[in-house]
Amino acid sequence: MKTFKLIIFSIVFIVLFLPTACSTYIASDKFFGNWSIDNPQIAKSGFDNETDYYVDWCKKNNFGGQTIGDDEKKLRDCLDNELRMGFMVPLIMEGVVIIFYILAPIFIIYLAFYVWWIRRNYFNKKNA
Repeated sequence: MKTFKLIIFSIVFIVLFLPTACSTYIASDKFFGNWSIDNPQIAKSGFDNETDYYVDWCKKNNFGGQTIGDDEKKLRDCLDNELRMGFMVPLIMEGVVIIFYILAPIFIIYLAFYVWWIRRNYFNKKNA
């Protein structure tokens, strides 16, 4: 029974640990003020707006892999994809930060419980 509990508790630990660890980098950047949702390449390029930057980018990069239609259609499709992703990135990043703020306290509480349980069941000299 002790081994079964260890397996279950370890699986829960890993399930809580992985998303918390993956979202820590983004959340810490936002928390410490190092996070910017602006694309630094657009700021360095000297274009006035994002659309002009992506028009130039699409033309230089084979229309972002678009293969159907003439060049005008490929350019429209490339712009549609790039601008849609440009809109989604801040939303995804905010979602990751929210997930971190929810999972981090749960993970810390579970970590304390997990360490307590391991010490009580595997490092207690009375059980030996």
